[in-house]
Amino acid sequence: MQTAVLADHPDFTTTQAPDHPVFADMTVYAPRDGVDASTLRFDHAALGYARDARDSYDIFRRLKAEHVIPEHVRFQVSVPTPATVLSIVLVVAARAGAVRCHDGRMDGASRRAAMELLQPLVGEWRTEVTFPRTAPDAIAGQTVGGRVVFEWVLDGQFLVERAQTPQPVPDSLALIGFDPEHAAYTQHYFDSRGVARVYAMTFDRNVWTLLRETADFSPLDFSQRFTGALSDDGDTIAGRWETRTGSRWEHDFGLRYTRVR
Repeated sequence: MQTAVLADHPDFTTTQAPDHPVFADMTVYAPRDGVDASTLRFDHAALGYARDARDSYDIFRRLKAEHVIPEHVRFQVSVPTPATVLSIVLVVAARAGAVRCHDGRMDGASRRAAMELLQPLVGEWRTEVTFPRTAPDAIAGQTVGGRVVFEWVLDGQFLVERAQTPQPVPDSLALIGFDPEHAAYTQHYFDSRGVARVYAMTFDRNVWTLLRETADFSPLDFSQRFTGALSDDGDTIAGRWETRTGSRWEHDFGLRYTRVR
């Protein structure tokens, strides 16, 4: 796949392959005369990893819906390192610089691919917060309706969630991003009480989770976790928040999202 990227790159040209069986019938590339490999950029074309990940997930989702793939199986994207891809098809003198440049482009590609997997969240939702009967008397057994909007910001590098809900639930804003180095989502949460928290997040189009077990901008008085199950049609998310002060997780409140648009 990456040989096509090199073939279309304006700063590369083909060159003589080494006399070794490994390179038999293989095209080898080198920077054109006057091009410094350490300054190369790979912005001229998509690397293809994000596209292939999306296409693979579509197949995975279909086979799971048909019960060919068991329900408990999760989808994982694995991408080869730039050194693996480029060490064979580039001349030795150009490898180090080109790998660094390609690595930076792959970080951007993997980040964008991971963020695009969050597209099912984008849009406007009606929410229902349901408090258990064991909650304080003022809210015990009550259901409070609200509104949430997910939308892309900063050229799709982040997803922002804006929530408006009547008291006693605070209005909030959350910013979701992806770290390619750790292959993980993070949600930064802020609300109208002045609370700021950071949650580790996962999302696979079937299950959405948030977890906070360490202090960050706010002290850790209790641990929190959220689990939301997305419906097959993508129009509802049935979720619950739980808290833990000791060893046991306890139900805090239910949170249901219903898509408006």
